[in-house]
Amino acid sequence: METTNVISQIEELNHMTADLGSDASSHYARGLCSMPNLRSLDLFRVKLSDEFYSTMASEASRSKIEELTHCGADLGSDASSHYARGLCSMPNLQSLGLDNVKLSDEFYSTMASEASRSKIEKLAHFGADLGSVASSHCARGLCSMPNLRSLDLCLNENDTGKDLYPDFDVDADPPPILTISCPRQAFYRPPGESATPIDKLRENLLKIHSSTRSPHVILGGDFNVPGLTWSTYDVTSPKGSLQKSLLDLIDDNHLSQMVTFPIRHHQNGTENTLDLLLTTHPSLVTDVKPVAGLSDHCIVKAKFSTLTNLLKKPPRIMQLWKNVVPDDFKDKVRKLKADYFERNPDSKSVEENWLCFRDNLKTIVSDTVPTKTAKENIRKPWFTRTLKRLCSKKEKAYIKAKRSGNHQDWIDFTNIRKYASKSIRSAHRQYIKELTEDANTKNFWRYIRSTKKDNVGIQTLKVNNQTLTNARDKAFALSSQFESVFNRESQGQKPQPTMTGNPFPEMPPIIVDTEGVRKLLRNINTSKAIGPDQVPNQALKLAADEIAPVLQHLFQQSLDLGNLPEDWRKANITPIYKKGPTTNPANYRPVSLTCVCCKLLEHH
Repeated sequence: METTNVISQIEELNHMTADLGSDASSHYARGLCSMPNLRSLDLFRVKLSDEFYSTMASEASRSKIEELTHCGADLGSDASSHYARGLCSMPNLQSLGLDNVKLSDEFYSTMASEASRSKIEKLAHFGADLGSVASSHCARGLCSMPNLRSLDLCLNENDTGKDLYPDFDVDADPPPILTISCPRQAFYRPPGESATPIDKLRENLLKIHSSTRSPHVILGGDFNVPGLTWSTYDVTSPKGSLQKSLLDLIDDNHLSQMVTFPIRHHQNGTENTLDLLLTTHPSLVTDVKPVAGLSDHCIVKAKFSTLTNLLKKPPRIMQLWKNVVPDDFKDKVRKLKADYFERNPDSKSVEENWLCFRDNLKTIVSDTVPTKTAKENIRKPWFTRTLKRLCSKKEKAYIKAKRSGNHQDWIDFTNIRKYASKSIRSAHRQYIKELTEDANTKNFWRYIRSTKKDNVGIQTLKVNNQTLTNARDKAFALSSQFESVFNRESQGQKPQPTMTGNPFPEMPPIIVDTEGVRKLLRNINTSKAIGPDQVPNQALKLAADEIAPVLQHLFQQSLDLGNLPEDWRKANITPIYKKGPTTNPANYRPVSLTCVCCKLLEHH
């Protein structure tokens, strides 16, 4: 093979269950790396000697292999080190799959030092058994691969990854890896069994959450729990203890159940959803549908997104009211007031008068108030400049150690990395302590929202057995729910009750005085959000004396004519979750944000 591979046209090679000696392994590696057209290589339970991996490491630069899958191998320390060096030296290797390949710590340490040369874009590592040392090297190596975009890391059942994930946070700022899919679990509860399997599952999930920060959990299997309506999370079983135990498990672990259609159709006409798909990140699971199976159960088919969509906020314009010259601003508003009354506002409608005042005031604000464009700050609030300099120092120490290979340089880098990790954790704890002691709870809840790993806004909703993940679909579902709880008066003529006389005294006309409006304007809280009219609260408060006569006229005219401007009848609605399943729109309550001027009229 080594002498004839020059004319080889093989593009894909699958090699299964073989046992090669030292000479054969060496020739085999040299032959594989010399094939000019070989693009895909699959080694399944092929026993290879250390000479295969040492030869591959020396010949890897000649390889044309783009996709390599290796299953069922046991490598010693020397072979592991050569293997890692060879993989990182292959100039065309883009996809690597390792399935139940037993590797020593030397594989991960060598990978960490050679990772910058790697061209791998997609890496799947199943059945990995990482100790404390290997975990640290593995994390550093993965975060150093310049082209790695997709990582599927599945640890064995005895490895929780508690030593792996902290190094991801320290060594990546941010890491080039976009997806880490771990852990994945399958579950089966025999029919007629008690809730014991569910209790054991609860214990396993507790271990995962206690050892891993914000894990991506995908849990599927045959739960065999009938008597549940998953579109509303209602229990239809007469007993309901088993069903309640399962619902508690889902709520306690922040899981979402994605299967809403029946899985089993019984001969007597009953239908049940027995196979479930649970996940902590429902936005990554789409197109869940049934497929006909070989048994009496349907197969659940779903698509899993391998890339998390990071929701980046668009740049926003910030008004710098501290830099405004108050006298100049008030002079322009004073001219606005004069122009408003010169146009004989009594002959105009309430809507025309309001639009005249609103548009002119917003023009003055845009001409007078300086602005700046603020982008989203991805840096954590506790990540100070001192910590940033410390991370830069750590990065320089790593580059120096990698280039020199000196043992002392690696020790210096390890010490700096430990100190940086300790400093970051200490700063984080101090920040949280200050938040809990601060009387202002706004910063506390801002931090809580920032810890969400999957920022999808409103959770995935379920309406009429359909899962809604699109923002537009969610908005329509919530709007329909909010409208349904209000009574609509019919447009027809209603019979009027017969009145024998008014038992109440007649109410005098409501008179709006300018001084009362001025007092309300001066007491405006400028930190509150503005309404749909987009009139800044700072403008109303700064020029309260000049604006008060205009608003007094608008308020009085609106009361006399019984009419409101269009803006005052609008509101920005925010759904607030109350209780029950987050997928049910009926468990949300609307909170309205109306125009500030309309609120002033209500408080007058």
